[in-house]
Amino acid sequence: MKRFLLIATGLCILQAATASKIGEWKSHFSYNHVTQLAQQGDEIFALADKALFSVNKEDGAITCYDKQVGLNGSSVCQIASNEAMKILFIAYTNGQIDLLDNKGTIYPLNDLRDKDINSDKTINHIYMDGERAYCSMSFGVMAVNLRKREIADSYYIGENGSAVNVLATTILGDSIYAVSENTLYAASKRDNLLDYNHWHSCPLPAEGRLTSVAAQDGMLYLLQSGKPYVRNGGTWHAIATDKTFTTLRQHSSLYAIADFALYRLEGETIQTTPVSHFVADVLLEGNNCWVAGDEAGVVQYTTDGAVNFYLPEGPAVNRPYRMKVAHNRLYVVPGSRWAVNDMIAGNVMVFDGTHWTNVTNNQLYSQLQHPVYDLMNVAVDPQDPEHIFVTSYGQGLIELQGSNVVKWYIHTNSPIKSAIDASSPAATLYNRLDGAMFDEKGDLWFLNAGSLAKPIHVVTRSQIEAAHHAEMANWYTHDIFVTSTNQMFSLETPQEVVQDTRNSHYKWIPVARYNTGLLLIDDRGDAENNANLTSYFRSSWTDQDGNQVRPEFIYCMAQDHNGDVWIGTEEGIIPIPSNVDFRTSDACVRIKIARNDGTNLADYLLGSERINAIVVDGANRKWIGTEGSGLYLMSEDGTETIEHFTTDNSPLPSNKIMSLAIEPRSGVVYVGTDGGLMSYQSDATEPLDDFSTAYAYPNPVRSEYEGVITLTGLMEESTVKIIDAGGNLVYETLSNGGMATWNGKNHSGKRVTSGVYTALCHSGSSHQEIKILIMH
Repeated sequence: MKRFLLIATGLCILQAATASKIGEWKSHFSYNHVTQLAQQGDEIFALADKALFSVNKEDGAITCYDKQVGLNGSSVCQIASNEAMKILFIAYTNGQIDLLDNKGTIYPLNDLRDKDINSDKTINHIYMDGERAYCSMSFGVMAVNLRKREIADSYYIGENGSAVNVLATTILGDSIYAVSENTLYAASKRDNLLDYNHWHSCPLPAEGRLTSVAAQDGMLYLLQSGKPYVRNGGTWHAIATDKTFTTLRQHSSLYAIADFALYRLEGETIQTTPVSHFVADVLLEGNNCWVAGDEAGVVQYTTDGAVNFYLPEGPAVNRPYRMKVAHNRLYVVPGSRWAVNDMIAGNVMVFDGTHWTNVTNNQLYSQLQHPVYDLMNVAVDPQDPEHIFVTSYGQGLIELQGSNVVKWYIHTNSPIKSAIDASSPAATLYNRLDGAMFDEKGDLWFLNAGSLAKPIHVVTRSQIEAAHHAEMANWYTHDIFVTSTNQMFSLETPQEVVQDTRNSHYKWIPVARYNTGLLLIDDRGDAENNANLTSYFRSSWTDQDGNQVRPEFIYCMAQDHNGDVWIGTEEGIIPIPSNVDFRTSDACVRIKIARNDGTNLADYLLGSERINAIVVDGANRKWIGTEGSGLYLMSEDGTETIEHFTTDNSPLPSNKIMSLAIEPRSGVVYVGTDGGLMSYQSDATEPLDDFSTAYAYPNPVRSEYEGVITLTGLMEESTVKIIDAGGNLVYETLSNGGMATWNGKNHSGKRVTSGVYTALCHSGSSHQEIKILIMH
């Protein structure tokens, strides 16, 4: 049992703008597709993109819910309210169930989640009946006793007790009805429902796919092939045969929903309820009509004609496929691809640390008059955070100034090549690009992933300006020659371009598969001249024990502050030390982690894990995102696991990490999972060149504060000594990059008394004093 305080604010309570405590997580979920509603006390709860929030009926305050405020899961699939018992039923895709009462207490039900079954544990529908909740499951019907807070029974209702994918249930009189895609089942509640022999199929009104069943005023309703039917006196009657509906929804009244149309069902009649927005769900509360309006959020229609909208701030979608930090902002795109497009709708999402700005798929479509899918990455102008270039794996290169499209570059107006015949009407869909970035000179690089010839594009700032006024853009394109042979990349495998941290002439390109390997390009500071580009490619390496290392796949790479290259593969990490000349040597040094089990054996670092993302923090530590075992923080040399975050020990919504990014000034680590975006306040920032902006927070430190005191804005390897008013040394530490922490205790582990303390910061010949007021 968990308790939490419900706080009502104008914005989502999880989006605090104040400096975060070290170790604090924040969720950054999308709430842009509201699909379900439930009323509980003074709150209208809404399910949106597998996330949960509520709207207070009295003042419109929005509250967001996640694992940080007490929930026991992340990906919500269904919500339902038992208003008599004052319980909100929250179901998650992994089978976890939470019961939230009107006092803010959460009771977890873990039985379904922990049960070892082959069936999908997602609940399709919830029907409340007294103290029971009937859950429509992939295997049949599951009854939950809300009073005892336990799973009461599971009913396998198919022939000979076989599993049936039940889409919805309802109760009429003493009978329970369950509907699958092609059968309406019924049984008497007085019989033993565990015995499949008591379940029988019912005659249907017509042929076609069934989707919903509901009961009201002694009548049974069914939605078949989008048409509503009512059974009255044992006979089915069609209602509104000229209309097609998506679902039946029942709260206090019964409605048939058809996207932008809402109809109230009463007996064999149907009445139009005027709405001006998309409808996914509806409930009546007093004189108000509340609608789940998809992208419009929760929409309130009042009797006086007012229409109010409620939607928490957040990214456009819960898919942080690729992320980039620039100008203290986070840029996120939700694309996806392997050899072919995945057709993920294009959105560009920007977070400034406090607020989100989204360029939605609808906005892009309205400006381009063309669909946009699979946005790969963002290149941010070093001189202007509003000026960005976005690559698409299909629709070319999009240049944006804020939310406005400056120009759209494809094969017909630029050197970009389509992966199919340019004369084909479908060629616009095959402008497959990836790997956009600005180098240290301010030149834009990106990859024409669908082109075997001249796959590298380099655009100078003057060429960008000229392209705005030209019908045909003109810039530099390059083939990739390795030992005088044109390096061909089949099936669109290069994915990114990484600027070398030590040599501005070097660019790294990991090649994901087939001709898997790592490409190094030396542009000699003159990428405008194709003859000056020299390339080096390796598909295998030799480790310190003489073993050949040949990865089948490469998913990511990063270069640390020492110049070491870290390559993420399907079987762990391949580090290439900075003292190895990639141009002449295939050497690598694989990191071994001792088992410490008395065998003197060791395993390679994450050797059985697929590595999806690697980023390096201000202390040169490695944050590593895996395909299925969560997030690791490793020491600088990779031999020590400092943190290992999973769904079991953190608010992470999923153990599949898709992307990572670090804001260097604050040390915030952004963690993109397939369940949404999280951020974590780490204890390391990028070191600065001086102490001019150094400060401590919180300051003053009040008696109610629990946590560490953070000193940030420090120089590299700063020694920090805390002394009291009498000049006595209280605490001493070394910074992680540009950040140090103090737990407010002395060397004996006792909390210091109230007073003014001084942090003496020292690095090389530079010094700084920071006063910290402790108030107990």
